[in-house]
Amino acid sequence: MKKKNKGVGIPFLLIVPGILILLLAAGIHRDEYGDIDLVESPPQKIGEELESELGGFKEPDFSFHDTDTVVLTNREKAPQVKEFEGITLTVAAPQDRMADFLKKDGTAWAAQNGVNLKIEEIPFSKIFENTAYDIIKGENKYDIILYPSYLMGDLVETGKLVSLNRFIDLETVNLSYSEGGLEWDSYFPHYREIYNWYGDNIYALNVDGDVFITAYRKDLWEKYGSEFESKYGYELRIGDQLFPETWDQYYDIAEFFNGKDGSGTAEINARSRGSAWHFLVRYVSYLEKDGLYNGDAYFNSVTMKPLINNEAGVRAMEDIVYCVRGNYSTEEMKNLNWTDMQNNWAAGKIALLFTWPATFDIARRDISVLPQKAASTGYSMIPGSYEVFQVKTNSWKKVEEIHRATMLGHGWQFSIINTCKNQEAAYDLIRFMTTGDRLIHNVQKAYWEYEPVKTWEWEDETIRDIYKEADSFLPALALGHQYGVPDLRIPGAVQMYDAIEIYKRQAIEGKMTPKEAVDAIAADWEKIVKQRGVSKMQQSYLDTITPRDIYEVLD
Repeated sequence: MKKKNKGVGIPFLLIVPGILILLLAAGIHRDEYGDIDLVESPPQKIGEELESELGGFKEPDFSFHDTDTVVLTNREKAPQVKEFEGITLTVAAPQDRMADFLKKDGTAWAAQNGVNLKIEEIPFSKIFENTAYDIIKGENKYDIILYPSYLMGDLVETGKLVSLNRFIDLETVNLSYSEGGLEWDSYFPHYREIYNWYGDNIYALNVDGDVFITAYRKDLWEKYGSEFESKYGYELRIGDQLFPETWDQYYDIAEFFNGKDGSGTAEINARSRGSAWHFLVRYVSYLEKDGLYNGDAYFNSVTMKPLINNEAGVRAMEDIVYCVRGNYSTEEMKNLNWTDMQNNWAAGKIALLFTWPATFDIARRDISVLPQKAASTGYSMIPGSYEVFQVKTNSWKKVEEIHRATMLGHGWQFSIINTCKNQEAAYDLIRFMTTGDRLIHNVQKAYWEYEPVKTWEWEDETIRDIYKEADSFLPALALGHQYGVPDLRIPGAVQMYDAIEIYKRQAIEGKMTPKEAVDAIAADWEKIVKQRGVSKMQQSYLDTITPRDIYEVLD
């Protein structure tokens, strides 16, 4: 089968010191795995105990809506109207502004095709429970679900997600929506080779390019730069997408700015289905392992013993405890959820942080008090380390070049439920929502919190114009995708991430040492694996960390 030309690269963007980032050329490292026959424990009965114990859970607030006046682009050739007249589709989506892009562009698609589109909005903390219960109980309320990628394993395990393979034509896969395509090769490598797949089936289409990056107050760096250099002996390199280079430098900066117009740093530490990634980002930044950038960071793929409590995990938890000390962050920053962090960043109370890329959007919103909105901010790759823990040797190793890694954390994607009576229409809708102008609209609107997911977005003049206020943003984002580690996506991942949040709080509050906390996380993970069946979980793990080539699988 002859391949279409791949999407446009991004050479204009990323000539940073010593690095030329070409995302399209950035293949994902592959590892070969043999078939391992393991003893299987009795599987957990899915659905019996899906409801999470959410005591102490801080629900994020997505209730405030878009107040900007951006004119949406509609520059594509009009597609041929489909034969979907009179049908109804119901989409389950996170509530309020996270569903706004469906209300606008999804409703436009529905009007054009004569479809009755219903958008069922679900509280953030209930997305997993509500959709899983609906699928397992066969209530058939939803045709399409929009959900974070780490929930994929539990949803695939139900056997109720529709494989999209049968809808995809390799002759048109790289064309635009109006030409019947998916713009497939324009997906960043991790999405087209890892995230959209589970085993040999494409079950999802990603709409969001979430990746953790560093954000800082550029205006404060400019104001206090000379004073900082006098104290620490090196300059604050504004606009350098690789600075701060190390966690030591990160903490120097946090220490210096703590008490100067706010907190030196802050991160999500509340149990909120948002704080696990602040541990995982540090963990992978200290970890050296074959297959790391494929997502093979969590288990020994042969024994399915958790790796999370190795020395890299211990150091990551030590850093978390270290970071909440009074000389790095103020007291009120110790128990934030995502909404709290957004509000404090918009209020100018945080000088430095690492989190999702929505910090740019938050800075440009009406609520932001930053002196020049987004122009007051700067962005860079997550700090790295000159010392890494090698899984292969079970020991620390000094390296000459900084080891870098971050998390492709969360990220929203669409899947279709097999009880959907109009699957062709459902596929057409999610194909529409993940291509073309819709992706431009997602970036334009400051309240929608969706980031670029395809390489052509880097070349689009509209998108480039949006981000020109902070010219370090797109380069930092691209570096994040270059060194990103996919989420854990096996069945039980939601409980495993919850375990991180629970024991992380215990460590922060001094009720556990960092070593005790990561050992407790690993113990919970091991129980979940045994409950669900070791060999079954091993196959799921391999299915999620082995890259797929669409042209080989679907040929």
